[in-house]
Amino acid sequence: MKDYKIRLHAPIAPKKVAEFSFDKYNVKTFHYPIAIGNTIAEKKSDGFCVLLSIDRKCNEKIKMFSSNLNEWDPECFPEITKELIKLPSGYYHGELLGLPTRENFTSLDEFTAVENRPKTSAKNLTKELIEKYPLKLDIFDALIIENKPLLSRQLKVRRAILEAEGSFPL
Repeated sequence: MKDYKIRLHAPIAPKKVAEFSFDKYNVKTFHYPIAIGNTIAEKKSDGFCVLLSIDRKCNEKIKMFSSNLNEWDPECFPEITKELIKLPSGYYHGELLGLPTRENFTSLDEFTAVENRPKTSAKNLTKELIEKYPLKLDIFDALIIENKPLLSRQLKVRRAILEAEGSFPL
């Protein structure tokens, strides 16, 4: 870790997790994340991976990046940002996905809700879009909290710190 210099608002591209083999048609039995060493297996959501930077010293500044490191405008997601400003300054990894609005809500609906919302400019965001495609954010990792790098800690430890902050899910 001595060779790494980490700055808030400078995203680090996440590594893709390895696929786990389990019965994907029986995910209802998969209620809790399973921690094995530095790996956590949990039910896969089909939203959009996001990297979040929150700087409370800079007027509660929130920056959001896609997994391709494209910057998204947090004002496009007002239902999420009102919860994000409650978190401590830090760098977080999460999944932005559609909030179930009906019975038989599918993983495709989770994805489509985010796909149908503007991401880079809030000027086309309407109350109707927010109501038709409500979103939620599942934060599953904390990389830095209050300028304290957590990357050298095991994932299950980082997850415990994150859950103690009360930010899982938003």
